[in-house]
Amino acid sequence: MRRAWALLAIPAVLALAGFDHAPRAESSIAASVSCNNMGSGSFACYASASGGSGGYTYTWSWYQKRLGHTIGGPFPAPSPDPEAFGTCSLGYTVYVTVTVADSQGATTAASTQLLCRQWPD
Repeated sequence: MRRAWALLAIPAVLALAGFDHAPRAESSIAASVSCNNMGSGSFACYASASGGSGGYTYTWSWYQKRLGHTIGGPFPAPSPDPEAFGTCSLGYTVYVTVTVADSQGATTAASTQLLCRQWPD
């Protein structure tokens, strides 16, 4: 009789424990970034995000490179804004990455590059 009681008690205890085996929805974010050469050694970048749970934050970084010579980078520039501005050395290619996080902590990244020039695009 004890054995039968134990076999009946185990499923009851597991049911009370509240195990949740339902699959959880994955939160996926999509991001894009574009940058414009503003001239005189400056640039502006803009990001957009979609999906996920909203409430996005943006972390920006960039570095400069020319003929195999890298300077300074990456320069972290955390920002809650979907835009960033920076300075660059004329003739160098600037590599920009933005990492986007939503309010649930899901992240994604997008990258682009531009040539730093004297005159605006």
